[in-house]
Amino acid sequence: METKLTKEDYLEIYRMLEEVSPVPYDCGMICGAACCDPDRKGEDLGIYLLPGEEKVHDMSDPWLKWDKEKAEDYDFPDSWEGIVYFADCTCSPEDCNREKRPLQCRSFPLAPHINPEGKLVLIYDDSDVPYSCPLIESGSELSEDFMKATYLAWEKLTTDPLIRDLVMYDSAQRIPDVEYVYPK
Repeated sequence: METKLTKEDYLEIYRMLEEVSPVPYDCGMICGAACCDPDRKGEDLGIYLLPGEEKVHDMSDPWLKWDKEKAEDYDFPDSWEGIVYFADCTCSPEDCNREKRPLQCRSFPLAPHINPEGKLVLIYDDSDVPYSCPLIESGSELSEDFMKATYLAWEKLTTDPLIRDLVMYDSAQRIPDVEYVYPK
């Protein structure tokens, strides 16, 4: 899949999200790092990378297991054709290579959404996963720096037509009155 975003674009976006965190403490302590548990039996906790994001990673690194999938075989927009990369973490949270975390890990618990006016907003991630995030469940107040950096990152990401198609596709499948987290 061809993307207009370069490796340098992705590295810049990674840097934008490097020093920010949703809350001023390790939120993995309150959920047992549920989203990062490589020992979950029978549950796939990996994520699909955005088009071109694989350029940032060395697929021989032992902390991620890689799969190549055909976009047409999964629930992606029609514009997505060819190979998508699925990365599954194989390390424990304390061994996480945090500077290489994929974008969807970096922006969690927020997700991009295109509202009916065509504007980008952030919502709580509504992915169907086998755990619940205490930050989402409690409606915790998230760091303003985190929300702003995440918004700017997704603003840049959605300049790519394939990524914008994905965000619009996901947004169209949500309930119309989804709550906006940022900006309000």
